[in-house]
Amino acid sequence: MFLKNNLHLFSLKDEGGRGRAALLFAAVGDNLIQQLTGGIFYTGFLVGYKFDIVNIGVLTFIPFIANMLGVPLTPLVLRRFRKRKLIITLSRAVYFLINILGITLLPELVTDNGARLAWMAAIIFISNLINSVSVAGYNAWYVNYLPEHMRADYFSASIFLSYFLPGILILTSSAVADSLTGSPYQLQIIIGLRIAALAVGMANVIVLSLPKEYPYDDSQTYRISHVFMAPQRNKPYMLTMVVVLVWQFSSSAYSSLFNVYLLDKIGVSYMFFNIIIATYSLFFIFFSGFWKRMISRRSWFRVYSLTMLINVPAQFALAFVSPGNYIPLMLAARYTQHFIGVGQNICYANFQYIFIPVEDRITYTSFYQFALNAGNLAGLGFGTAFLALFPDFAMNIFGVTLGGVPFLVMLNAAASAFLAPYSLWMSRRYESGKAAT
Repeated sequence: MFLKNNLHLFSLKDEGGRGRAALLFAAVGDNLIQQLTGGIFYTGFLVGYKFDIVNIGVLTFIPFIANMLGVPLTPLVLRRFRKRKLIITLSRAVYFLINILGITLLPELVTDNGARLAWMAAIIFISNLINSVSVAGYNAWYVNYLPEHMRADYFSASIFLSYFLPGILILTSSAVADSLTGSPYQLQIIIGLRIAALAVGMANVIVLSLPKEYPYDDSQTYRISHVFMAPQRNKPYMLTMVVVLVWQFSSSAYSSLFNVYLLDKIGVSYMFFNIIIATYSLFFIFFSGFWKRMISRRSWFRVYSLTMLINVPAQFALAFVSPGNYIPLMLAARYTQHFIGVGQNICYANFQYIFIPVEDRITYTSFYQFALNAGNLAGLGFGTAFLALFPDFAMNIFGVTLGGVPFLVMLNAAASAFLAPYSLWMSRRYESGKAAT
């Protein structure tokens, strides 16, 4: 019933449906690639080649540096082309080849740990600098296929399938990886998953190149400063970027480091970790209708405010995870977050579009990518620096001694406590109490 109610969005009989179908295919593929080459599998890959938690933190924030540098240059590149499909497609293909294949092969070709870190950083930087062109380019290209009245339905279907379909493969891969714990074959399995992700990436590139590319309504003159100055004249848009910055900062400050902590210190298995991720899709089946009705009756920001409020105690509880309690505690906290995450992610996905003007979209999509990556970079840089500078950090709460990573987990709970009233204010100030359409 969930998918049946949304199938009309992806009809191949009209150009709009074909565009959304391609975007949906890419969303599923991108999430599969992320699960196979990122998250806990990426952590396992790096740990297998003797990278420590600080090294992993450094490698994780390099993409954000590259993207921040690439964002202001992206419009300068794309505005030179009336038709941008070729340059966007090529940049995405090159990104997958360098980022996935290059990172996979490098540790076998370079054995010195210091050289590995330097070359790995260079590969990640170059590939993500190239990818910044495709990310902003696709956003400006495909926004034509996402009119306002379809976005809640599209985002709910997209997020659902992005977790449901990859989840089956991820669980199988997790079982195999867990069965080989302590064996050199475990690393070989993770490498095999990365090669599979490269094939998915190439398929994504092909599918995204098929829909029609509409003319772009860009201003004729452009300076790099335009990316930063033009959006500032749009106050609601800039205030929305505050939400993006705060959320990305607080999430990135702990998320990748928390994965290392769970795998290395708590002893969480790949299977248990990925079961939690995969079952997120089930929450879309049962609760997406509820959250879409909430958005329709209330507003995007009002619903987001509610999800942030509920996230505060759930996220705070995650800081107390230990080898003895991680199963019940993580299930309770993460499944609470899955429930609110349905509404939260539908709303958040629309924040880059909600106040974007029709003209000069490439400038706004570029600025959004800058804000997104600035928040990620600042958060991950803070988290990594905190653990490097205070390796023996300890605090006592409720008689439990907690270290640096749990403190960073609590930072996200504090950010949620700020975003709840802030988003409610945004709703009252700029959505005027009207229902979202």
